[in-house]
Amino acid sequence: MAKYDVYPSPDGRGYLLSLQSDLLQVAETTVVAPLLPAGSAPSAVAKRLNPRFRILGAEAILFPQAMAAVPNGVLATPVANLASEAFTVTSAIDMVFQGF
Repeated sequence: MAKYDVYPSPDGRGYLLSLQSDLLQVAETTVVAPLLPAGSAPSAVAKRLNPRFRILGAEAILFPQAMAAVPNGVLATPVANLASEAFTVTSAIDMVFQGF
């Protein structure tokens, strides 16, 4: 598992974005945030908090305010990687913890 890998959500609704450092590969869990399909996602609070990305050709919205740790076993094969969007993802996480 790599930081910024995108996995299908086990509930079939969108994706999970891995937020955890690659240095913590030995952990039994991974911190993730949901990426929900734009058409079925709840209202996004703010553009910086809830950025939009294209995953497999469809728009998905990141909801870092709903991040959680999940057992590694629920993460299947990654379908995308958002490492090129690291600044945007980190800015969204900063909004959760710092408010700016």
